[in-house]
Amino acid sequence: MKENKYDNDKFSEQYSRMPCSTEGLKGAGEWHAGRTAASDDADPVFR
Repeated sequence: MKENKYDNDKFSEQYSRMPCSTEGLKGAGEWHAGRTAASDDADPVFR
């Protein structure tokens, strides 16, 4: 069976410090790219 990296305490501790973990969507890189790609007419819930 393949090792689950989330079972590694060091990995989990460092992952919990990442912006996506501490700030939610605001800290996720994908969120900024999506917001930039959205036009002014986009769904206000998305913006």
